[in-house]
Amino acid sequence: MTQASKLLITGAAVALMCGAASTTTRAADLGKGGANDLEDRVAELEATAARKGNRAVTLQVSGQVNRALLIWDDGTDSDAYVVDPDSDGSRFRFTGEAKIKPGWSAGYIMEMNVVDSASNRVSQLDDEGLNESNGFSIRQNAFYIESEQLGRVTLGQASQPTDGINEIDIVATYATVSKTHYAGNFLVRTHDGDLTAGDANGVRWQDVLGAIGGTQEDIIRYDSPSIYGFIVSASWGDNDIWDASLRFAKEWNSIKLAAGIGYLKDNRDEAGFNIDSQLSGSASAIHVPSGLFATVAAGRRTFDDDSPDATNWYVKGGISKNWTGYGATTLFADYAHFNDFGVGARRDIDGSGIGSLDTITGSESNVFGFGIVQGFDSAALNIYAVAQFYDTDIEANIGDVNSDDHFALILGSHIKF
Repeated sequence: MTQASKLLITGAAVALMCGAASTTTRAADLGKGGANDLEDRVAELEATAARKGNRAVTLQVSGQVNRALLIWDDGTDSDAYVVDPDSDGSRFRFTGEAKIKPGWSAGYIMEMNVVDSASNRVSQLDDEGLNESNGFSIRQNAFYIESEQLGRVTLGQASQPTDGINEIDIVATYATVSKTHYAGNFLVRTHDGDLTAGDANGVRWQDVLGAIGGTQEDIIRYDSPSIYGFIVSASWGDNDIWDASLRFAKEWNSIKLAAGIGYLKDNRDEAGFNIDSQLSGSASAIHVPSGLFATVAAGRRTFDDDSPDATNWYVKGGISKNWTGYGATTLFADYAHFNDFGVGARRDIDGSGIGSLDTITGSESNVFGFGIVQGFDSAALNIYAVAQFYDTDIEANIGDVNSDDHFALILGSHIKF
């Protein structure tokens, strides 16, 4: 072998060793691009694990944790509780989808509420809100088949089309006086300082307040495709309850708008169900450059008996801008009015005992609130502080109920995952 051949072979060997060392170094080097490569690989492996068991159907785990400190004062007594906001509380969900063929897909949603101390269950007599709904409860459990051209059909426990129809809100504030009543289960206190009846049979604030809309039921539901921003939905549920809604969402230049109206007919003939029908709707808009926004809502509920219709209306306004660089800061005030809620309810108003319950014959209630929400986009986190003031005039078969006002201060955090 010539000297030139030896030099050529030696040079090739050195080049191969250098290449192997360079590869090893790059694989171990996490200071430059290697960390990103590793994170991408971990994400890929996590995505594969999430689909483990059936690669044809995707699986996504998501949810939220919403806890709040409720500070209250009913004019005579006061305290502070840690609560789960009832309308937008902690929950987790599993969702997924699979393609049937181009333009057609099938999917599912399983969603569970996680309740430790429900805000609509705590009261002067109970700081834990203990009841059968605490712990885990099914919120949604349904599957759907969807066509891009024809729309979606859903079967199972799911939201009715009118669920949240009077709560459409472009800017979330987490404690609006139209739906989240932190005084809900508290007993109304009279001017003389006594609780109405002083026990479970007294008048509670939730008797004279309420949102008008649907909920989650065992239903079959249809949603149309979006046509120029409009979506038509309808559902039928167990025991012959049905509803329909029309929703609209659009953005013109610098303005975003969302609105909806819905009608629900309740034909259930069961104890505790005397609602005949509900008509409600809401609209919300924001001017994006300035951050100014406004929301309005109204509803009417009719009954099977001779009770007068229950009505409510709601307004909210404020500004939402990213002044800090962390996320939007939202300042707002809102007001809700409720008329003739609770009419026909039998309560022990004068303390004569459960054997001689009184009857609410009329009510007029108001809730005013204001607050601030600070978002942190990098953590999908919102921290909020909201004050709510309640007053009511109640009429009963034994005369007017002279009640004290109620105050609630809510300090909470809402994080999504």
